[in-house]
Amino acid sequence: MDSYNLGLGSVFASVILYGLFSLPTKTNNLGDGMVFQVFMCLGIWVVGFIYFIIECYINDKCSPFSPLAASGGAIWCLSNLLLTPIVKCIGVGLAMCLWGLNECVAGWASSRFGLFGLKVQQPSDSSLNTGGVLMMVVSLILISSVQPSVSDGTDKTVIQDDLKKSETTSLLVNKSINEAKTSETENGFDFTEKLSPLNKRLFGFLSCIVCGALSGSTFTPPQIVVDRSNNTVNLINLLFSHYCGILAASVIFFLIYCVAVRGKPWGNAEIILPSLLAGICWGLAGLFWFIANEKLSMVIAFPIVTIGPGVVSLLIGCVFYKEVQGMRNIVLLIAAIIIYAAGAIMIAISGS
Repeated sequence: MDSYNLGLGSVFASVILYGLFSLPTKTNNLGDGMVFQVFMCLGIWVVGFIYFIIECYINDKCSPFSPLAASGGAIWCLSNLLLTPIVKCIGVGLAMCLWGLNECVAGWASSRFGLFGLKVQQPSDSSLNTGGVLMMVVSLILISSVQPSVSDGTDKTVIQDDLKKSETTSLLVNKSINEAKTSETENGFDFTEKLSPLNKRLFGFLSCIVCGALSGSTFTPPQIVVDRSNNTVNLINLLFSHYCGILAASVIFFLIYCVAVRGKPWGNAEIILPSLLAGICWGLAGLFWFIANEKLSMVIAFPIVTIGPGVVSLLIGCVFYKEVQGMRNIVLLIAAIIIYAAGAIMIAISGS
């Protein structure tokens, strides 16, 4: 398989895995999300560690640890912390739109125009590439307009996957988002309940813009390492460093959180294994994203991977969980899929 086709295959694998990573936690109440995040990040690190061992064995030497690449993982983890509070403040649809838009544009523009010290990555056809990104933005707006039908029963946790997730990423939104406060989360940390309606919207809007931009910048530090090495360092060699940054930041944030809740974090043993599995799935998706960025460049891979998981997640929810119902929502979903596919093809062709 040549480099370009390998990159396209990696983009497809990354989009699917990011769209599926929330499934292990589909029936679990994640509370305030902090316990979920720390075990998810542990699962991500496990993928990076296994890849690191395989790389050392194949190459007879190990890639050196890069603190700068690790900072990219810490940036992603920092942005991810506020996803659940953001959705509680402004809702799923608006959060998806603002977050995804900033994440997509930040990642694409930083490489396209050489921001933050990156080398400019010029696609073969700039007009086609830019047009494809605009199609992605339109698709994202349609995705955020779909209103999933959620269950209020106690036997199922409803999850709306963020881009990605973003993040694009994205973490998860469970039924506690639609509840003011339940006995299950009394020991959690929900500062949004103390905010006035106006302050909630201000916090949601501003945090979404900042965190989306941070999430879209997660690959900037590793790419800077590659650029400074004059391409003697491959982007994929920085995967383990990046994942170490994710785990380290997650542990630090979790310890701060434990202090804030006075040693009474929300959580139970039932979410540990699903969180680890979700992290492993996310880690594999990130691995393929690293390969895609290396083989295709960020201007090709980034828009497709940041927007695609939202389409996959809604499609799964529609087909298997009946979470998308009603003619309006189905028409919006179909239109989003068609426009996304057209934009992805335009972007892919622009780099050939």
